[in-house]
Amino acid sequence: MPYYKYKGFKLDGKRTSGEILANDPNDLKVILKNENIVLDSYVVMKEKRTSNFFAVSSKVKAIDFLNFCQEFSIMLKAGVSITDCLNTLRKQPFGTIFRNTISDVYEDVLKGVYLSDAFRKHPKAFPDFFCSMVYVGELSGNLSEVLMRTAAYYEQDNKTKRKTRTAMIYPTFLSILIVVIVIALMTFVVPQFTDMITELGQEVPLLTRIVMNISNFFVDNILIIVVGLIVVILGLWLFLKKTRTGKVVQAWINFHMPIIKKVSRASLTARFSSSFGILLSSGMSVVDAMEGLIPIMGNELFSRKFRFAVEEVKRGKRISRAIENTSLFPTMLIQMIAIGEDNGSLEDVLNSVSDYFTDQVNIAVSRATAVLEPLIIVVLGIVVGIVILSVLMAMTSMMTSISTLG
Repeated sequence: MPYYKYKGFKLDGKRTSGEILANDPNDLKVILKNENIVLDSYVVMKEKRTSNFFAVSSKVKAIDFLNFCQEFSIMLKAGVSITDCLNTLRKQPFGTIFRNTISDVYEDVLKGVYLSDAFRKHPKAFPDFFCSMVYVGELSGNLSEVLMRTAAYYEQDNKTKRKTRTAMIYPTFLSILIVVIVIALMTFVVPQFTDMITELGQEVPLLTRIVMNISNFFVDNILIIVVGLIVVILGLWLFLKKTRTGKVVQAWINFHMPIIKKVSRASLTARFSSSFGILLSSGMSVVDAMEGLIPIMGNELFSRKFRFAVEEVKRGKRISRAIENTSLFPTMLIQMIAIGEDNGSLEDVLNSVSDYFTDQVNIAVSRATAVLEPLIIVVLGIVVGIVILSVLMAMTSMMTSISTLG
């Protein structure tokens, strides 16, 4: 769709000019006529876009998306039209692909496409939850307020994710360090002592023999081990991230593995209460809000179990009882939902408890890292200690043999 730079006359005879997007000259005339402008002349302009080919990454940055939500909601609150908001936002210093995506949305809206439908055409840039909230805002006529709540939700969600990632950096570093140290010891250090002991022809202690055999296996099969590890890691990643069954398995592991299960459950509870509260506050019915939660939670285990809860509510069961049957959430949340049902203030209760459960995520992350860090250090110490002990035992045996020969 080309841009037109036009000149024309208003009904009072005053000259006017500007730029506008239209399908063709006839469409341009119709658009201007609707604005009480008579077209005099025009020049076709081409929108200048940076090619996506030169983009560093095709992924939209979380901070760009968050800024988009916040700026969009602020401009709408100030009374700026949707098209003018999008026109301004597509010129902001976001990533190349995101700017071009916003331009595509802008062009669709100018054609008369609903804003939520225009966003849904770009699922990689605009999540299901965001599109659902925009749709609710369009239906309720309160798009600016809905976007304000959505922006606040994504801001808190990003803070929690950043805190979790930051907290896991040190344990991850220590885990990698363990692997590197073990490979280095087995590949370079132990073989040196193995050669010395073999030359002396002395009896090798049992622990030393075990470590030597492991070392020999590493040295003889280092290429196979490296390739095997890469294949296994890649295969597991594809299975867990790209298949529905793998996503269910990953969610189940996160929900039952010691240490991290508390983080996973707290995170799911915080996101559920916040999302459910926002959807209800935006005017959606309970059933529609529950159905809307299924695709936006990003958890296959939740999706499978929560569908049964939705069906139970449709059959007239209490919301709290249906959610309790999923066995996904803590008793406190179930009790608060029951109170909200009885008082007719479910959305207010959910919006209130979401802050509490968000704090619980931060506490769970802190406790998990507090346990993981010393645990990994202990494992590292045991591995290095076994290797050093095997070497010392061999050296002691060597020194004893040399003194006996002397």
